[in-house]
Amino acid sequence: MNNIYMVFFDLGLNKGGITSAVLNRSRYFYKNGYPADIVTFDYKYNSSKVVKELKKSGKMYSETKLFNMFDFFESRSLVTHSEKNQFLYDYYDHLLNESLCIVQDEKFLGIFLKQQVNICFIKKKILRREIMF
Repeated sequence: MNNIYMVFFDLGLNKGGITSAVLNRSRYFYKNGYPADIVTFDYKYNSSKVVKELKKSGKMYSETKLFNMFDFFESRSLVTHSEKNQFLYDYYDHLLNESLCIVQDEKFLGIFLKQQVNICFIKKKILRREIMF
């Protein structure tokens, strides 16, 4: 059986009529044998807490799932990889150590390619203050 996905911007605890309609639709679909989940695309740092509170209060049906693109990408980015990409590591190592040259003194900071092409030139401002006690 196909799932029904309701796309919605924001799901919160104290929202109005549209949120209630989406939550009620999900409940009715589930109770009639059609899985109906909610997809949101807002950033909410506490979305799992909001879902738990909505389910606890009975506003959200217990079977309803919430999918959020920020939660999805956050979970994917937090996956640790035990293998190092040696090609990528060598490429950036070469780029930083063999291609760039940083020249610095009291008055300026220059970042150059090894061929002496100026990438960035930053003039330093020297602040001298006397502190009296």
